[in-house]
Amino acid sequence: MVADDDDDDDKVGFVGRRLVGRPHQLNEWGRESEERAAGYWELFTDLVLVAAAANVADHFLEHQSGAGLFAFVVVFQVFYTVWMDYVHFSTRFEDASLLHSSLLFLFLMGMAGMVVHTDGFADNSGFAVSVCLARAALMLMYGCVAWYLPRARRFVFTLLPMYTVTLLLFFASIFVESVGAVQVLWTLSCVVHLLMPCRIAFGMAPRDSIPLNIGHFSERLGCGVLVMLGESVVSATLKYNSLHHTARSRYYAGLFFVFLLVFGLCLMFFHVRPPHHLHALRRSRLHAVSCMTMYEVLSACVLAIGVGVKRVMEHIIDDADASMPPFAVWLLAVGVSASLLSLFVLRVLHYWGRRSAGVEEPSPIKRLKAWWWALLGFGTVVPLIMTSMLSLVERAALTVVGVHACTVAVLLVAESCYVHYFFYTEPSSSVAKGAPLAAQADAHASLLAHHSLTSEQ
Repeated sequence: MVADDDDDDDKVGFVGRRLVGRPHQLNEWGRESEERAAGYWELFTDLVLVAAAANVADHFLEHQSGAGLFAFVVVFQVFYTVWMDYVHFSTRFEDASLLHSSLLFLFLMGMAGMVVHTDGFADNSGFAVSVCLARAALMLMYGCVAWYLPRARRFVFTLLPMYTVTLLLFFASIFVESVGAVQVLWTLSCVVHLLMPCRIAFGMAPRDSIPLNIGHFSERLGCGVLVMLGESVVSATLKYNSLHHTARSRYYAGLFFVFLLVFGLCLMFFHVRPPHHLHALRRSRLHAVSCMTMYEVLSACVLAIGVGVKRVMEHIIDDADASMPPFAVWLLAVGVSASLLSLFVLRVLHYWGRRSAGVEEPSPIKRLKAWWWALLGFGTVVPLIMTSMLSLVERAALTVVGVHACTVAVLLVAESCYVHYFFYTEPSSSVAKGAPLAAQADAHASLLAHHSLTSEQ
């Protein structure tokens, strides 16, 4: 890495790593952030998150009950927030010193320890020690930033007390033997961490906070969702290379439906993501906080789908005609429905209320938009309706996953047909024929911008 201090760059004149260096603040208000790709160490944290997703899903698979669901939600939230902690740091600051690299090593060791000790609330001491190590390492990273960058001190001093509270709650759980007390302490820590974005967004003046690189941050949020979606792919492909020939046809049918489900959700997710200038992070503080929260909810939902896929594949291999337990059936249904609902809310946060400046939209355009939103909103409850109907007939694993895969595929085709007919035809076909040509063009452009179907995607 190049030395951090510009003055020292001129004096040294070569590429090297310092023992201790001055961090860079990457963004500032009123200045357009440079485009950044994910760094190597960010990708490394993604690999650890992949392992975490697998262990969290496996534990939930073995404890499919209300208590297992609660443990799944809490432990997932801890993993996700620890991963997001470094995302927030790396999108605002950059440090190439050996001191920072050493702290990053401790942070990664903490994440790895969390993966090893993922066992719900049972292995509370090992998991809590690992969380404390990761949080302490991150707090020291922010401490270095505050030491060298006066501009960032108010921001850092706002974060550190809340990080300290979460660390102390996990530290206290190390010495607690009661599972109920551990649940309370970990849940309180999660609640405090969920309030941190609100504290930054609504409790700090812009001059005191450090802005995000929206393009880079959006990319990292998307990577988190794809990591969780990948668990469904892993669940459907690993450990099935030595099947008996009598089970291969059932397996490949299940594999087809799983990939159709995952591929359809990926297409919907990529379609929802807008160009940077239309991103919800740019609209308002409320939009930004809501957007970050919905990405976390979406990640948890698609990981729950991965758990459902694991159970489906087990039933397909063992006995395709046997009925799945009601909990497993509804877990997959709720996971798919909640994922579609999360995508719908993200679409609302990005696009709701947008239109061409100074253009009064004709009534036909408003009706088209209303039907569009109605179609997308209805799609979120279709998996629940189909599962309710399916429960009256049969709950065979292949039928369950096939229904959800086909539901997502039908919604995807219906959305594409609607877009193709109303957005890729002449404006006059979507607007009242008596409207002036200029109004038709402006309204058509408004509709295109509303759904972000532009070349900038």
